[in-house]
Amino acid sequence: MSSIKKFEAQEILDSMGYPTLRGSLILENGLKVSLDIPSPVFPSEGEPVALRDNEKRFLGYGMRRAAQIISQGVSEKLKGVSVFKQKEIDLWLEKVDSSKKKELIGVSTLLLVSLLVAKAAAASKNLSLFSYLNSIYSQYFGEKIEIDSIPTVMVTLINGGKRVNNPLDFKEYYLIPSSSFSFEKALEFSMAAYHKLKEVLEYKNISTSTADLGGFSPNIYSNLDAFELIVEAVLKMDLKLGVDFFLGVDLGAEDIYLNSGYKLSEDPQIKNRDEFYKFVSNFTKSYNVIYLEDIFSKKDLGNWKKFMQEFGEYNYVAWDYLDDYGREGYEKILKEKLGNTVVFKLLRYSNLTSLFKDINYCRKNNLSYVISQEVNETNQTFISDLAVALQASFIKIGAPVRGERVAKYNRLIEIQKEIKKK
Repeated sequence: MSSIKKFEAQEILDSMGYPTLRGSLILENGLKVSLDIPSPVFPSEGEPVALRDNEKRFLGYGMRRAAQIISQGVSEKLKGVSVFKQKEIDLWLEKVDSSKKKELIGVSTLLLVSLLVAKAAAASKNLSLFSYLNSIYSQYFGEKIEIDSIPTVMVTLINGGKRVNNPLDFKEYYLIPSSSFSFEKALEFSMAAYHKLKEVLEYKNISTSTADLGGFSPNIYSNLDAFELIVEAVLKMDLKLGVDFFLGVDLGAEDIYLNSGYKLSEDPQIKNRDEFYKFVSNFTKSYNVIYLEDIFSKKDLGNWKKFMQEFGEYNYVAWDYLDDYGREGYEKILKEKLGNTVVFKLLRYSNLTSLFKDINYCRKNNLSYVISQEVNETNQTFISDLAVALQASFIKIGAPVRGERVAKYNRLIEIQKEIKKK
């Protein structure tokens, strides 16, 4: 009864207007599940790629071929297979395209099939998706993860970096509610902080335009002034920095690393490695920044080690961009003591089992982990269920605005209600 009858896929648009995929899986018993998935548009070096049509339509970003592969090739090969054979199906997907960057079929093509199988299996068992994902993880690795809370949400309030049209160098500024708040209270507080920040920007006659993740992109030159704006907004709510809320930042330091130093738009001189370390160290202390992602270049491992020695006991020192995604990258972080937190994005994996293996490695080695959105997203909420199922330290889903972000927040609200009932 849980056997696959067929897959169907079609081309749709993501939150940035680029083509991506929507897929459906229909079982022999008539049960049907559907899923949208983002597809890589600007993959970083070493990241898997999407299968694009490279035709005139959609500026070459079309995905008709990828949809056809699912609807015809994959559908025929997996017909009659039980959706409870997640491991076996994922292993087959690995063999279908064993290239490092998934150039043959595309990472989103493969991953969509894997996620649809999991969603159909959960529906077949009449389980919530997060409960089913949690159960198969436990089954595969013999480790029970107790679901007792919603991961802390890092709320994007301000965006900068090379893909945002403002002078700020840092990619994202996060508001992190204290873990003493309930999820409901933290969400209420985060929403209010977003709108308070808008009021502060308007009062100072600063643009309230927003970036792709929904965070504001103020036309200011000082990276530290962005911290000041957030603190000013939240203090208006009678909350205390370092007690009720904390800050986080994604520096995206690889983009500002130049000639063995760091070039900030606010400073005409390039900061050498020691000067930049002092700069990062000072604002970490001054603004109670407890989460710091990609704070130095991959070519500047000395500063990573030094920062971990000074801040690693109490702060989350996170890596997003790695030379090697997966086990080799995480082993390097551990061996050389370069960080204590890893950012996971679905589109770096061609199937669910591979992701689970790396999560298991992090858990065994006391590495914290973050489940993160993509810049270009869909209204699908799979990562909300995934973050809860694996009890991630944090989940990053952007600002509490825009449909593709709000859908994920709203899914967390639904999950919280279900957890409370249990």
